Amino acid sequence: MSHKIHFTEPGEGAQLTVVDAHIVVKVPADVTDGAYELFELTGSAGSGAPLSRHPWAEMYYVLDGDVVVTIGARTLDLTAGACVTIPPMASHALEIVSPSARMLVVSMTSAGSRFFSEMDAEVHLADGPDVFVPRIVEVAARNDVTLLAPAPS
Repeated sequence: MSHKIHFTEPGEGAQLTVVDAHIVVKVPADVTDGAYELFELTGSAGSGAPLSRHPWAEMYYVLDGDVVVTIGARTLDLTAGACVTIPPMASHALEIVSPSARMLVVSMTSAGSRFFSEMDAEVHLADGPDVFVPRIVEVAARNDVTLLAPAPS
């Protein structure tokens, strides 16, 4: 298989809910031979990802809003137009600190979409923390994501 031309209209792409964030798959890994994938992430204040690490690199580019990203001992305040790369296995977390934010996430593998798809299918806030927190831990472990802080409650 080789890389393919792929076009996604505004508002199109697989729609996923990952805990309290909305993710749209804009470039799926199957059109890049698994080299990378692109997601549009939207969330409200307080949403994001807990401190974790995984074996693939990522890049965040903020389109709208304010996001705090922690990578190792560094804390970065990202506003619209800011971009940061995250190396494989680097501990990192992100939190939306404005009323809402929209950002692009590039995952340098096909693992991100597998993880996000499983989270969408198995983790539902309406189930309550006694159910969804253990599911977050299970999905993370199956996808080589190491949670370094408690999962969201």
